[in-house]
Amino acid sequence: MRFLLAVCISFCLCVPLLAIQATQEAKVIALAIADEIQTGQPVFLELDCGDWTSALTQELSALLIQRKLDLRIARENRVPDFGSEAEEAQSFQLQDYGLDSALLVQVKLNLKWQEQVQRNFFSYRRDRLPVYSFETMQILLPEQRLLKLSSYDFSRPQAREAEASNLRMRWFEPLIAGAAIGSMIFLLWNFD
Repeated sequence: MRFLLAVCISFCLCVPLLAIQATQEAKVIALAIADEIQTGQPVFLELDCGDWTSALTQELSALLIQRKLDLRIARENRVPDFGSEAEEAQSFQLQDYGLDSALLVQVKLNLKWQEQVQRNFFSYRRDRLPVYSFETMQILLPEQRLLKLSSYDFSRPQAREAEASNLRMRWFEPLIAGAAIGSMIFLLWNFD
């Protein structure tokens, strides 16, 4: 019973810490993305970042509003994709918002993997680290002209893949070790 109580208490303490860490990470990412956004025109945001979407939308919107940027919200979340067909682009009218031109900022998350190899004389270890790449496209509406394309890579230094490989011996290293030990035994045996 005490063990179960200790597990519940530790779980209740860890969950808020993870939420605080996620919020801090979202602030860092939002700051990097906000520095890339051009100002001077009304901005429509469209984020597709998986689990990061809600936290990143909140942090990025707060940063842009703090910088006195004209941030707009599309009705019915109907912002045209870059390169969409003409009739889809026709359904999104800037005149409905009282605008002649605007800037569409699309942020998409791509997950990449970075491998780290640690080599010693008799062993090696290979770890895979996730790298979150946030790709930002800035599109001028209604012309749908791509103005700027940038990306920001974010990685958690302590986040390792759950199945990190164990230390492994290279196939020839036991042979070298056996030869070295055998040579030392031979020298000690024959030493006068």
